[in-house]
Amino acid sequence: MEKEIEVLVGYVGVDSGQVMIVDPCYLREWKDNEFNPRNGIRNKKTGEEITCWDEVKGVGKINWGTPLPKYDDKCMNDLAKDEKHWEKFNEYPNAGKFSYEGVCGVTCDEEGHGEIAIGGSSAVASQTYMGDGSFPVYAVKDKNGNVKRLIIDFCGEE
Repeated sequence: MEKEIEVLVGYVGVDSGQVMIVDPCYLREWKDNEFNPRNGIRNKKTGEEITCWDEVKGVGKINWGTPLPKYDDKCMNDLAKDEKHWEKFNEYPNAGKFSYEGVCGVTCDEEGHGEIAIGGSSAVASQTYMGDGSFPVYAVKDKNGNVKRLIIDFCGEE
């Protein structure tokens, strides 16, 4: 069996609870934008949707805790508890695109990781184990010093 050497390469800083691995030659194609998820509640019978950050007449932009006059000042959180009539939804229409919003869409999805499309190539993005922080990155090298694997340790000693 070939001897492998593990060395500390450095640390990756995380401020958004996610990381992306990409060949830097593709960075010129990166779209710097905002994460605009589409989430809220949907009436199972009528299909009516109430979504976060929607503008509601007389109320302004709403969130999950905003009282809604149309529903006796119940908020989205209150309505969502009525599972017979309402269901929660999260939609990430730009998930997988080579942008901040695309990465967020992939990492916020159930799997928490996936590929990001860049023309004919791709990158990968993943949630981190504990959210934000500075995490050590290790290279596993063969006896000739060639990097065989990179390991990002999101949890340290458990």
